[in-house]
Amino acid sequence: MNHGLFNEIDFALVQNNHAWQVLIAGPADPEAPILVPASPHGSTLVVPIFMYHHVSHKPTTNLLDYNLTVTTADFDQQMIWLQQHGYHSISQTELFDAFYYGKALPAHPVMLTFDDGYEDVYTDALPVLLAHHYRGVFYIITGMIGGWYMTWAQVRTLARVGMQISSHTVHHVNIGEPPAGTSTQSELVRSKQTLEKQLGEPIQFFCYPVGEPFHHDTLAEQQVVLKDLFNDGYVSATLDPFSTFTAVQNVQTPYQLNRIRVSGGESIDAYIGILNTTLHVS
Repeated sequence: MNHGLFNEIDFALVQNNHAWQVLIAGPADPEAPILVPASPHGSTLVVPIFMYHHVSHKPTTNLLDYNLTVTTADFDQQMIWLQQHGYHSISQTELFDAFYYGKALPAHPVMLTFDDGYEDVYTDALPVLLAHHYRGVFYIITGMIGGWYMTWAQVRTLARVGMQISSHTVHHVNIGEPPAGTSTQSELVRSKQTLEKQLGEPIQFFCYPVGEPFHHDTLAEQQVVLKDLFNDGYVSATLDPFSTFTAVQNVQTPYQLNRIRVSGGESIDAYIGILNTTLHVS
């Protein structure tokens, strides 16, 4: 198929008692591409989606990096608490298998997402995730590879050990008002194509850099971006958190999944309090 959400997704159909069945792709395989049904199974699900940036044991040198950096020890403590209290990490594919096909999610599902693809999420976050048998979703800026960011070899390793890789544009720009020299479509299509070439698998999920166009851009700009995401074959997208956190995810707005920011210096008590408050108001 080569149209909208079915762009570059391979699947096979066979006839069974005069009905057609999908053999490849869909919910039978938890890692298979999502096929969007005409009528979703559910409406809303309560799934906290945590947003991380850096995870590192190295000291920070400025306030911005401090706020974006969860220490390796703090991250490990957070994962220990989640595991001890019965939380299970899920991927974006699992969330939409639940939305679209009614597949059961594990008890207390959470999603652990990491923006930008910094090298320290490979060196520091990955070992912690593996130690606790948790999965993460890693949003890669395809134009920023190597140096402070992961190499392609490291990104491929993440995918090989069970992490999910998704798009975060080519240049980390506001796709609602892209700067001269690029465009919304270029940022969406080129990042998707590059990741698919590097990983050899469909890329169906996206994350908005700095949350735009949903913080300051116009409604018209938001509608353009939403249409482009659909036409380019993306199934969903995650937001940058607003001032009030929520864990409610709505199947009617798949390109506006809510997240919870995890800030540097946040104590374990604060982390637990934010999660509990968010779940209570949800």
